Amino acid sequence: FRTGWLIGEAALIETVAVVHRAMNSCPNTLAQKVVAEILLTTEPYLVQAKIFYQAATSKMARLLRAKGWHVETPPGGLYVWAKHPDITDGWSFVQDLITTKKVSAIPGEAFGAENKGFIRFAAGALSLEQIDLLVERL
Repeated sequence: FRTGWLIGEAALIETVAVVHRAMNSCPNTLAQKVVAEILLTTEPYLVQAKIFYQAATSKMARLLRAKGWHVETPPGGLYVWAKHPDITDGWSFVQDLITTKKVSAIPGEAFGAENKGFIRFAAGALSLEQIDLLVERL
């Protein structure tokens, strides 16, 4: 288990949080090279993965749009980038999602102030049935 906490000045905590997010979402160079070599021999897996990720992001985007969200799906991505007109504070919205709806997401503000109001959902981390449940909980 990886667990811990940090106590300090707000500016320090914010800076450490940026580094922490990057460490947890970006593999190191050696790991990237190993994975790249492995992927060269796993074409059938990649074909199936591409089909699944396209289906997952398309389904999540379609369901969110039906609920009034503006949705952007980057080509080749595993994530859905969504904005709802009622969301003014992504951090509060995501915290509420986690505590009351048991849905995990990342506020757009985590990727820069210009992304305020957007929420990033990881469609590729869910089964198609879990996507239904996520959108239902929203």
